[in-house]
Amino acid sequence: MGGSLTGSFSSKKISVTERRVLVETFVPFVGEVGFPIVVSFYLLNRMEKKLDVVIASIREMKGQL
Repeated sequence: MGGSLTGSFSSKKISVTERRVLVETFVPFVGEVGFPIVVSFYLLNRMEKKLDVVIASIREMKGQL
């Protein structure tokens, strides 16, 4: 659940319409589970994407050895 809701807030550029849909999705979610949990999902998703980049870099270096 966390990945699908927070994935679009990463470094890729999104349109105003996509951003509006995300806000409309997040507002009820915040009301249901609370602000700290939503922030945790967002931060974990960002960290996961950065770790994916690190893992890909390590695999690329391993292939060059």
